This record gives sequence, structure tokens and C-alpha cells, in this order.
Amino acid sequence: MAAIHREAIQKQIQQDWANREYIEVITGSIKKITDFLNSFGNLSHSKFLFPF
Repeated sequence: MAAIHREAIQKQIQQDWANREYIEVITGSIKKITDFLNSFGNLSHSKFLFPF
């Protein structure tokens, strides 16, 4: 009985790590997109203010 409980806990821990890795990938992707949009916005804004 204890072995079954231990296996269930180990499986739960493995799923938790997989979820954390997935969240880390998504968070990193969102950060890259945000950084790109911010830099693009700053570039567009500066061209709008100083078109020459």
C-alpha cells in the first residue's frame, strides 16, 4: 500500500515539474514578444517624432 502511495506522489511531482517547465517556456516567450513590441513601439515613436 505504501508503494502505491509513493508512486502516486512521484507521478504527481513529475507532472508538477513538467507543468513548471511548460510555464517557464510560455513565460519566456511572452517576455520575448513583449520586449520586441516595446522596442518596435519605441522605434516607431521616435520616427514619428523625428521623421527626418
